Amino acid sequence: MHANNSSGHHYFTDFNVSDKMRLSILIPTFNYVCVQLVQELALQCKQCSLLEEYEIIVADDCSDTETITQNRKINLITNCHYQESDTNLGRSRILNKMTKQMKYEWVLIIDSDAEVCSDTFISTYLSAAKGNDVICGGIKTSAKYSRTDNQLRYRYEENAHSIRSMKYRGSHPYMRFSSFNIMINATVFHSVNFDDSIVQYGYEDTLFGIGLKRCGINITHIDNPLIHTGIDSNLTYLIKTEKALQNLRIIKDKLQEGSILYQTFLRLQRCHLLPLVRIWHMLFANIERKNLLSHHPSLFVFNIYKLGYFTMLNDN
Repeated sequence: MHANNSSGHHYFTDFNVSDKMRLSILIPTFNYVCVQLVQELALQCKQCSLLEEYEIIVADDCSDTETITQNRKINLITNCHYQESDTNLGRSRILNKMTKQMKYEWVLIIDSDAEVCSDTFISTYLSAAKGNDVICGGIKTSAKYSRTDNQLRYRYEENAHSIRSMKYRGSHPYMRFSSFNIMINATVFHSVNFDDSIVQYGYEDTLFGIGLKRCGINITHIDNPLIHTGIDSNLTYLIKTEKALQNLRIIKDKLQEGSILYQTFLRLQRCHLLPLVRIWHMLFANIERKNLLSHHPSLFVFNIYKLGYFTMLNDN
């Protein structure tokens, strides 16, 4: 199996897909109880006729005591292991660490705030593996996780429905890449890896997608989604967004076309309009935040706020 990279060479992955496969499922988690998710995945793995062997590894990234206590039940589930960390490594580092410990040639990466919504989730992935390097199952939202205090994240997720569709993902395989729900050959993963320089939330998936593209590794998109259950409160999501933009400032030169916001920033810079953006943010940032923390936040205001916040970060 190979794909052409940007230099015109060939990238080879040394694996054969037989009738029976071996799978490592990796779930990084932070302050999220994922026992039910692991139970469902373990049950499907046990019942899947395409699977010879499997393991499920949950790596905790220094969660609070209550979360750790509940997640320790994972160790009681057959072929499942719960690892605890005394320090917060960040998602990139903890995933890289997990892939060095896994035993099998295929890896399924799943976020801990996911919910399985299909009885054939595992078998669908395994059926799609032959002849492919990276398979993305997709993400969807559910109205049952909508609350009055999380409308910013919920509306953002709902608005992303069109770019998470099979049609868009198939036409733009590397755009807005997400590792929320992906299956990847272990050899291919180690040829790219997540960027260890990213410690806090934000843009680690974007860089990984760019790495796949640069190596000429094909991404196959299938209709096998998980439901995103961890819809943050408005305040939590706004804080996460600001941290992500702080990351973007540090790694922006690595992203190239990977960030639409950064491309907008560069266009405004070329037109010498950034001083106006800075003035706007200084005048209206508090009013924008008030809207974003309300029960009826505007995604338009959210985009304006992000651009202003990022511009202020780059005010040299």
